[in-house]
Amino acid sequence: MRTAVGLIAVLLLMGCAAGLDYNPSVTASIKQRPENQFSLAATVIRSTRVNADGKTEQFGGAICSGGNALVSFSGLVTPAVVQMPSYLQAERFKSKGKPPALTVTCRAEGKTARFTIEPTAAVDNVTTTSGGTFNETTGTYSQPTNTRLTSRLSSTLPWRYPEGVAEF
Repeated sequence: MRTAVGLIAVLLLMGCAAGLDYNPSVTASIKQRPENQFSLAATVIRSTRVNADGKTEQFGGAICSGGNALVSFSGLVTPAVVQMPSYLQAERFKSKGKPPALTVTCRAEGKTARFTIEPTAAVDNVTTTSGGTFNETTGTYSQPTNTRLTSRLSSTLPWRYPEGVAEF
């Protein structure tokens, strides 16, 4: 009986985790290489919209580009992974080696979504994602902001860019 209940729970979780297949990954171009650049890390870029029922749903096909003073990428079709550099964190580096925020612009369905991704020292630490969506048809803007806080802060893990979501 326990095995059957466990199997049902696993199947339900698998169904919840099912989503869109990833499009081909993109590797960011290095514009400037600081001394603390470490290795590549995956950053997922997704796109969401509000459906007719008022619920947020993920959709594919938004075309995105992004960058900062250190890296840039283009031609990403959501959902997809961008291979981005990670950066060593240490007191000996300016700002403890923290790289600049990544600015991303995505276009789909006649709309443009812009958002920033702040680097974090570990996935699900304190991160803030903000963005604006411009509807080219109506000429209006929206400004969603998401903040995730956890108690697990690290001063030793490399800086990397967490997942980003273009909200249309």
